[in-house]
Amino acid sequence: MLSPVHSRCNALSDAPSRPDDDRNDTLADLAARCVRSVGEDGYGYATIDYRVTVSNEVGEIPVPCRIRPERDGWLQLNNVDLRSKHLSISDYGTNGETRVIVNNSNLLAAGRHGFLLQLSDAQDSVAARNSTIDYPLSVWVQISGQAEDAPGGGRIEVSNSVVRAADPQSDDGIQLVAGELGGRARFLNLKLDAGDLKSDCQNALLFAGDCQATRVEGFPNRCGPQEMLQRLEKDTDQ
Repeated sequence: MLSPVHSRCNALSDAPSRPDDDRNDTLADLAARCVRSVGEDGYGYATIDYRVTVSNEVGEIPVPCRIRPERDGWLQLNNVDLRSKHLSISDYGTNGETRVIVNNSNLLAAGRHGFLLQLSDAQDSVAARNSTIDYPLSVWVQISGQAEDAPGGGRIEVSNSVVRAADPQSDDGIQLVAGELGGRARFLNLKLDAGDLKSDCQNALLFAGDCQATRVEGFPNRCGPQEMLQRLEKDTDQ
């Protein structure tokens, strides 16, 4: 699993899907920045300090890459087919509001790779609609405020989508997680495939303090703190 160092539901309706001051970039732009910056660890880097929209493209990032949103760095993908090796989108610390939006797109691994999307501010949000995210080793989306004065939070919306991390030799699976304190998640018409799932779907985790899961295949339609506590108590008793 990648680590931050190594490696149509009723949420977000108040969030504009396209900021006023964004720029239209291309997948080739992002890929070129990753390729040019490959370090000794084999990873390239692409810093985003503005609002990026990529639309109607097919492309590939041919090296493992860490995309780092800095202040005012947002990312939106519309009708995009992207293949990549290990892909990390992480802000590496609090830096103001970040949004990552994936619409009608396919994010696919070019081999045995993992996907990490990790944001660190309580107001950060991620939305995926009518999309597929398929990375065999892992798909982890983690949003929760790390600042001492604003812990928790984060918003996730995933609807009419497929999330897959089905490598039989990986135990990392799928995590779509916002904060227990003030976090909000909405999952609707979602298919999860985490490989050889245990009976209680231990390779897939959906969670937030305010969490609703409706018509989710591959995970019980219960994802709030009380439901998680009940599942843990059940596992302990067995």
